[in-house]
Amino acid sequence: MACNRHLLSIVMLGLALPLLPLQVPLTTLTFNHHRAQAQAISDFHLMSEGKGGYTGWNGGAYYHYQVWVNGTNTQFLLKIWNDADFPQAAPITTRAFASGRDALDYFDCYYAQKSLPVCPK
Repeated sequence: MACNRHLLSIVMLGLALPLLPLQVPLTTLTFNHHRAQAQAISDFHLMSEGKGGYTGWNGGAYYHYQVWVNGTNTQFLLKIWNDADFPQAAPITTRAFASGRDALDYFDCYYAQKSLPVCPK
């Protein structure tokens, strides 16, 4: 594929972010106080993983999750897969959090559908 000099851009939160050529290392973008910060995924290591889900009148769902943390313990990534697709498929979502506890609470509230004090009503 020939590389041209025209860069496509994505407008996100009023910022134009160029799409970079494939030779650039993969990065994850997190937004902190409306300021974009990029950090290479290789800077993260696996902190914990597990499975969870729910059953209900519509059958329910089951998920596999991983929490990744950067070297300074200041950024945490939660990656979630449909359990049947793990590890072959890409995660269905990846979100950034300020703590591992926040990441696990998010999983419990929105994917395992637990009724915890931290979950929105």
